[in-house]
Amino acid sequence: MSNLQNIFAVGISLIRAILNIHHHFASIFLTGLKIFNFSNSWGLFFD
Repeated sequence: MSNLQNIFAVGISLIRAILNIHHHFASIFLTGLKIFNFSNSWGLFFD
C-alpha cells in the first residue's frame, strides 16, 4: 500500500511539473507573439 502511494505521489508531482513547464512555455510563446506583432506593425509603419 505504501509503495503504491509513493508511485501515486511521484506521478502527481510529474504531472504538476509538466503542467508548470507547459504554462511557462505558453506565456513565453504569447510574449514572443506580442513582440513579433509589435515589430511587424512597426515594419509596416516604416514600409
